[in-house]
Amino acid sequence: EKGWSFHSIDTICFTHYHGDHISGLPGLLLSMGNADRVEPVTLIGPRGLERVVNALRVIAPELPFPLKFIELTEAEETIWTNGYEIKAFQVKHNVICYGYSIRIRRGGRFYPEKALENQIPQKFWNRLQKGETVTEGEQVYTPDMVIGPERKGIKLTYCTDSRPVKAIAENAKGADLFICEGMYG
Repeated sequence: EKGWSFHSIDTICFTHYHGDHISGLPGLLLSMGNADRVEPVTLIGPRGLERVVNALRVIAPELPFPLKFIELTEAEETIWTNGYEIKAFQVKHNVICYGYSIRIRRGGRFYPEKALENQIPQKFWNRLQKGETVTEGEQVYTPDMVIGPERKGIKLTYCTDSRPVKAIAENAKGADLFICEGMYG
C-alpha cells in the first residue's frame, strides 16, 4: 500500500475568503505540523491572503514548516509552483473570487528495449526515468536515450460560488476533471 500523508500537500489554492472556504486551514496546518512536516507549503489566493491566514493562525502560531504566500492581483495569472502549472482566473461572486485550472505534466514513456539496445545497465534505469544523466567511467547515459516525448498531462479545473461567466467555460475546456460548485441566492 502506498498510503497517504500530509507530506504530499505542497500547494493550497483559495478561491475566496468566506468562512466555509478558509476556516478549516488552521486545523489542516496543525495536522500537517503534527505529522512532522518540515517542507514549505505554498498558499495561493486573492489579494489579502497573508493577512487572512495570519489572522487564522492565532490558533496555530507555531508551525515546523514555512508558508509561502502568492497573492493574486490580476484577472488571470499563471503560476508555476512545485511542478504544477496553476492558472487562476476571476469568477463572479459577491467578493473577489478565483477559479483554478491545474496542469500536471506527464513525462515521456520509458522504453526498456531502447535501454537494452543501448546496453544501459538495469541499475541505472530508474535514475534515467527520473530525468537524471548517469555517468559510469567514460560512458554517459542520458534520459533521451530511453524516454519518448512528453505525454499529454492531466488538467483539473475547479470553480465555486460563481455566476456563469465565460472564463469558466474557457478554462474548463479540455479538462480531464471539472469541478463546478454552485451557490444559491
